[in-house]
Amino acid sequence: MSILSREQLQRLLIAAASITSDLSRVQGIAKGMKLSVMNAKAIAARAGDSARGFQPITDYIDEMAKDVMRLVALISQQSLKVSRVAVEMNQVFNSAERFTRVLAEERKDRPHHVESVRPLLKRTMDRSQQLRRDFLRNISNLEDVLEGIYQDMRASIVIATNSRVEASQTQQFRDNLEVIADDLEQATDRIREYLKKSYQQIAIVKDILAEERYA
Repeated sequence: MSILSREQLQRLLIAAASITSDLSRVQGIAKGMKLSVMNAKAIAARAGDSARGFQPITDYIDEMAKDVMRLVALISQQSLKVSRVAVEMNQVFNSAERFTRVLAEERKDRPHHVESVRPLLKRTMDRSQQLRRDFLRNISNLEDVLEGIYQDMRASIVIATNSRVEASQTQQFRDNLEVIADDLEQATDRIREYLKKSYQQIAIVKDILAEERYA
């Protein structure tokens, strides 16, 4: 029965930490989108009828930002689970390494002691396999939630384009509304960048857990 090598485990811990860090940045950007929407609504209200077409756009952006923040909250829960499993995997690895060393060193001198260690090693190995399955399940759940945010970002690109069109219809507040459209596009690009990095780290995790090496 195989467990992760130390090198594999380190890569796994780094990938898990990277995913958590990148997705926390997504949460920050989503909060910024909410503030931008509030500003856009205030400007659209001042512009009156000339910005009437912009108002449903701000409503949509507002709902999208809320949805992203909701999904990020779910992601935070999944990321926490991933991190906890990664930490326990590290603990299990250290235990397995210690038991294996005891078996190797005391096989001849203390056979009775060896026999008492053997079931501990087996339980540790079994736990390692369960943690591997748990990690894969949590990563899969995380990937599903990421897809939800990615869909929102595809819609956001269209909304940013429509925002520019509507902003051009208002003379007095056009520059203000165009800045908001630019902010939305930039926020979308940044979120997509962090999602892409998270997907890459998830792929790394899957590759590591698919490897069959003995520690």
